[in-house]
Amino acid sequence: PGPESALLAAKSFLEKCLRSGASEARFITGLGLRGDGTPRLRARVEAEVLEPLGSRIESQHYEQGGAVIRLRDGSLVETRDRTELRISESRDGIRIRLDRGGVIVQAAKQRSRPLYVATEECLVSVTGTIFSVNHGMNGSRVAVIEGEVHVAQDGQTKVLRPGEQLSTNLSLAPVDVKEEIAWSRNADSYRALLGELSVLQ
Repeated sequence: PGPESALLAAKSFLEKCLRSGASEARFITGLGLRGDGTPRLRARVEAEVLEPLGSRIESQHYEQGGAVIRLRDGSLVETRDRTELRISESRDGIRIRLDRGGVIVQAAKQRSRPLYVATEECLVSVTGTIFSVNHGMNGSRVAVIEGEVHVAQDGQTKVLRPGEQLSTNLSLAPVDVKEEIAWSRNADSYRALLGELSVLQ
């Protein structure tokens, strides 16, 4: 199909931005659009999905399919190809629901409200840090690049620090955090942060 048909198909995936009683949007990356269609999709995503939440696309990896989303509080959410997530905001903070794929979050310094990333298996809460969350059919994996995150699962909460990770399923074998974030456009910077940690230890 041509660009216009692809745009119309993409539009059908977008949920209404403002629901009764809640402000929620769904953003899907990796739609495979190229050429003239890509900037038009970007415009629609910004206008119909992110702007009502006070967010916008910071930059787009058209070739790889990922994107970087800047949230209202200044946090940056980088998504890898074929990631599906929802962003909502309430009194207790901004919540990212990761339905599939992977994200790396640079959480802004929060004075009063944390930022949450939720998957089917766990809830991650942070107040200014850099971390990744990957979610698939076999479960979720959380890894920390800088700062501290709290991961709640099955009624228990675990604190993770730089270089540490947690998998929600034993079938998810541990991986090198540097490899976990290798897909990121900022992978070199993140590896440097982890390298500094190794030197200090």
